[in-house]
Amino acid sequence: QQWEDLFREADTEGTGELDKDNFRALVKATGTLTEDSEADLLFQIMDADGNGKVDFEEFIAVMAQEKSRKLDAKTLADTIWGLFDPKRTGRIYIEEMKETLKRFRPRYDSEGAMLFMHDIDLDRRGYVTRGEFELYVNKIVFSVQ
Repeated sequence: QQWEDLFREADTEGTGELDKDNFRALVKATGTLTEDSEADLLFQIMDADGNGKVDFEEFIAVMAQEKSRKLDAKTLADTIWGLFDPKRTGRIYIEEMKETLKRFRPRYDSEGAMLFMHDIDLDRRGYVTRGEFELYVNKIVFSVQ
């Protein structure tokens, strides 16, 4: 019930869906996440149908915990990694990240992609490894549990 109340409060237009701005405001207000890049990744994870909105079912599937079951960060990371690394090279370079983000979010700009890459590329080699990506998703998942 608490998640439903928070969702309805964040849904300022009463559409039953949250856009990215409403979603960011919600996760920041609850203290779940503080960085836009983290909120954006979580938004992408939740937006299962890729329509640029998160409905309550998509929201609750990630935020709510069924009994003692925890959100499986590895499964989420594996699923998302497959989108960014379809050739299975084990690395994601900035151009690949930009292409993937643009394909799923046409309005995602280059600066946003660069910030996203910067947050994930821990060793600053100019590409993201699967391990770095899993660490990033893990950080987000554990911050919402």
